[in-house]
Amino acid sequence: MNILKMLAKQNHLSVAFSFLLSLLFVANLQAQGWIDPENSKVSRVVYDSKAEAQQWLLPLGPIERIDGLWQPEQSRQLEGKLRRRTLEFRAENSEAGLFRDYEQLLKKQGAQLLFNCLGRDCGQSNNWANRYFNIYQLYGREDSQRLSSYFWQSGGQDHFALLYLVRRGNQRIYLQQELLSLASDLAGKAVLPSKEQVWKQWQSTGLLRLSQSTGQIDQQGILAPAWLKLISELIREHSKAKLDVVGHSYALPDSRSDAGPAAKAQAEAMLQALKAGLLAAGVPEGRIQLHNFENLAPLNSRVEGARLDLLLH
Repeated sequence: MNILKMLAKQNHLSVAFSFLLSLLFVANLQAQGWIDPENSKVSRVVYDSKAEAQQWLLPLGPIERIDGLWQPEQSRQLEGKLRRRTLEFRAENSEAGLFRDYEQLLKKQGAQLLFNCLGRDCGQSNNWANRYFNIYQLYGREDSQRLSSYFWQSGGQDHFALLYLVRRGNQRIYLQQELLSLASDLAGKAVLPSKEQVWKQWQSTGLLRLSQSTGQIDQQGILAPAWLKLISELIREHSKAKLDVVGHSYALPDSRSDAGPAAKAQAEAMLQALKAGLLAAGVPEGRIQLHNFENLAPLNSRVEGARLDLLLH
C-alpha cells in the first residue's frame, strides 16, 4: 500500500512537472510572438522551418525593382536564429481580423512597428511571393496585401518580426510569419551591407535614403557612426561624386504651436550634424549641399520621425 501511495504521489508530481514545462514552453513561444491567438482559425500549417544561423533581409519599404533586382525599397540585413511559418486560413475569414490578431501577439511583447503597408502600396504580390519569400502560395490579390515589420527586445536579445498576409484567387488566405533573434554578438547593431553593394544601388538610383525606421538615424536625428563612416569613405573614393543632402523631419506638433518650426529646426540640426561628420571625415565642403524640406514630403505608410535623402549628381 505504501508503495502504491508513493507511486501515485510520484505520478502526480510527474504530471505537475509536465504541466509546468508545458506552461513554460507556451510562455516562451508567447514571448517570441509565435503562438497562435486563442481564437486561432488556422486550417493548416503549410511550412514551418528553423535555422540556427541565417542571413535575413527585413523589409522596411514596398518591393520594387532596384538595379535590375526586385527587393524592398529599404531593408535591414540581419543574421541570427530564424523561424518561418506559412499558415493557411479558410476563405470565410476576414483578412483585417486575422492580421490584427497576429499583430496583437507581437504588440503584447512591446514590439515596435518599423514599417507597414496595405494593398497595392506594398508593391506586386507576385514579387513578394516569388522573389522575396520564394513561396508560391503567397501570390495573391494585391488589394488584399498586408505587411508589417517589428522590433523588440526580450531576454537580452534583439528580435525582429515580419507578418505578410494575402488572399489568393481561390479565396483562401495565407499568412507568412518570420522571426529573427539577432545573434548575441550583434545585439543592438545592424549588419551593414558592403560598400560595393551600397555604391552600386546608390549610383544606379541616385538616391540613398537613411531613416529612423531603419535604425540608421537615432531619435535625435544623428546618423549612426558606422553609416557615417561608410558614406564618407564612398564619397572620398569616388572623387567626382557630389552630394545633395535633403533633411526631412516629422516632429509632432506641440499643443500650443504649429509643427512647422519644430520640424524645420530638427531637420536643420540633422543636416548640420551630418555635414560636420562628413567634413571631419575628410569630405571637401564644396562637394556637399544641404536642403531643409522640413515636414513637406508625404510619409505614405512609413513610420518614422525623420530621414535624410542623399542624392548623387
